[in-house]
Amino acid sequence: MGALTFCPNPPFRLNLMSSHPIIKDSLYEGPWVNIKVDYVIFPTGITLDPDQKHIWLSFGWQDRHGWIVKIDIDELFSTLTKVNDCS
Repeated sequence: MGALTFCPNPPFRLNLMSSHPIIKDSLYEGPWVNIKVDYVIFPTGITLDPDQKHIWLSFGWQDRHGWIVKIDIDELFSTLTKVNDCS
């Protein structure tokens, strides 16, 4: 699971994107490997923290677990790669 941003005006082109997964590597390891099922991590919700410096992201893992993580927005944006210019 990664992060994307889009340009604010039509045609809403992709602007920035993650170059690698933003979720811990350990969620891609474990007993699922032995039964040849791909790892599935999916976002379920996102909200801005009142401090406006963090987001809260809820996500599911393998249809068995749910997680909520607090992500620093500046740190997240520092990991994104530019895809298109919005001008």
